[in-house]
Amino acid sequence: MTTPRSSRPSIDPEAARIAKKLAGYGLSERHVVVRAAKHGLIKKACCEIPGCPRPERFDSLKRGTGDWTPTADHFPDLKRHGGRLLLTNVRLAHKKCNRDDSFPRAFADELIQLFGAANAQIMLELVSKPGSRRRMLLGAEPSYDEAPRLRLVEALHQEIERASSAG
Repeated sequence: MTTPRSSRPSIDPEAARIAKKLAGYGLSERHVVVRAAKHGLIKKACCEIPGCPRPERFDSLKRGTGDWTPTADHFPDLKRHGGRLLLTNVRLAHKKCNRDDSFPRAFADELIQLFGAANAQIMLELVSKPGSRRRMLLGAEPSYDEAPRLRLVEALHQEIERASSAG
């Protein structure tokens, strides 16, 4: 007597809805973000980059690749640290947000390489506080848009943690 083949595990209806929505933006069924959504690893069809000005709105890839089209972001293991696009190392992002998020991370890496993790911690504290020191570090007047500062603070914090745990 043969046992029946086990069928694929059923996909959660909410996960299937999110994956279908992402596919509607022009991502293929094989795209890592769509597959992650099917597995329930992406819970919402929105940009996961902190400070995103329009997290739930995406432009379709069918109209071209603009700033607000969906992309896969290597997270939590960044590409420059050897991270690969796997189901467990991806988050949904706008093309613009993904690009804008890479500058503070590269800047944080550079600070750590130049000054060490301990001194970069001091930089993090300076950048975290509003005022003239922040202007000096970021090279700009304080603006109503706090997203760049918040991205830099988050990137510095994460890179300091990574450098401290590696060293």
